[in-house]
Amino acid sequence: MRVEYIDKNGYLIETSEAVYIFDYVDGRLPSHYLRQDKPLLFFVSCRDENHYSEGIYSYRKTVILSYDVDVTPYSKVFKVRPDDVVHLGFAKVYVVNNPKQGVCYVIKENGRKYLFTGNMNLRFKDIAADEHTAYQKELFLNTMNELKKHGPYDLAIFDVSDEASVNHFLKYCEPRHVFPIGKLNHRLVQEDVLTYTPKYSNYIFEVKNV
Repeated sequence: MRVEYIDKNGYLIETSEAVYIFDYVDGRLPSHYLRQDKPLLFFVSCRDENHYSEGIYSYRKTVILSYDVDVTPYSKVFKVRPDDVVHLGFAKVYVVNNPKQGVCYVIKENGRKYLFTGNMNLRFKDIAADEHTAYQKELFLNTMNELKKHGPYDLAIFDVSDEASVNHFLKYCEPRHVFPIGKLNHRLVQEDVLTYTPKYSNYIFEVKNV
């Protein structure tokens, strides 16, 4: 299996069945992925400019958008909400709420499970009171429980900018292979978990034993 870090928050997963591209905004999308016979799909986790760009429509491929993106669905462009299930034929996509913004995606393909969480973490803007903080954490943990129902995960891509969030992800999701969104400012150490940190844009990982 191949995983490519594109740029910013964008990642690509290539399996024997398909190419899945998440939150592609900036950077170079290698053309050889577009020339293959296997399906190529774009996923957008939220409307934030760091996770969504209108440029993805120019590729004329299937696009799966979070419900908060202000676009009217058409042709190959679909909008999803939490609890939706998308049947692709070769895989199923489960949509889980991101209490911070948008959605998370769980892909189940040939007995393997892949997770992409977008900007989900415990860092919230506009927090003015302790009870608000407690409420947001409760929502976060509710989502963790939803993600746990689909796990454990063979591969997970999630936000690592907040140490507390990372600890929850590792505990609830039990990933085998981890790819970071954002800058990893602390050690991510857990038995039986392999962590992959891209060194530059379009950094490619050949992931074995997935």
